[in-house]
Amino acid sequence: MNGAQTTGSIGTLTDTAAKDLEAAQVLARFVTCDDPDVLADIIKLNNTQNKVEAADFRSKDPVQERLRADFAAVPDADDRGGRRGGVKATIERSRNLLADSAVAQSLAAFYLGPNLAYNETRRIWVDHGTYARFYSDTTTASHIVLTYSLVRSIEATKRRLSEILEDQRTEKQKRQMAFFRRRG
Repeated sequence: MNGAQTTGSIGTLTDTAAKDLEAAQVLARFVTCDDPDVLADIIKLNNTQNKVEAADFRSKDPVQERLRADFAAVPDADDRGGRRGGVKATIERSRNLLADSAVAQSLAAFYLGPNLAYNETRRIWVDHGTYARFYSDTTTASHIVLTYSLVRSIEATKRRLSEILEDQRTEKQKRQMAFFRRRG
C-alpha cells in the first residue's frame, strides 16, 4: 500500500477493529529530493502494486486540474483527468465516468490524428508535444463531452450494424460496415 491507501484503510476501520490500533505498526519511508525528474522516477518505480497508466502522470497537470473543475458543472459526466481514486479508501466507480484513454482517443480522432487514436493512445499522455496538441488551455469539458459522445455514437452505430446478418443488410448498410471495418 502507499501512504494514501494506508491512511484510507485505517480511517475506515470499525470501532471494534480500531481498538487494536495501539499495537499496530506501519512502515514508513521518507524521501527528500528537489529534482522533479528524480521524484517522478521514484513515484513511477515505487507504485507497482497497481498498474501505472500513462494518464496517471498527468493527474497533477494544470490543464487536467482545470478540466476536473469544469466537469463539476457538466451533468451526467465525470472525467477524472488521470486520477483514478480520491480521498476515500476505496475507488468509487462512476457510471458516467469518461475513461482517460477513451477521452484521449476521441480528442485525437477529432483533431485528425487517427493513428494516434487507434494505435498510440499512450503517446498522447507521455509525449509532451503530443499531449499539448490535445490538452491545452483551449480544451474544455464541453468539447471533451462532444468528442467522446461522437465516438460512442459511432461505436453504437457500428454495433447495431454488426448485429444485422450480412446477407440481410441493405446496400447502404453494407457500405457503412465496409467503412467501419477500415483501420484507423
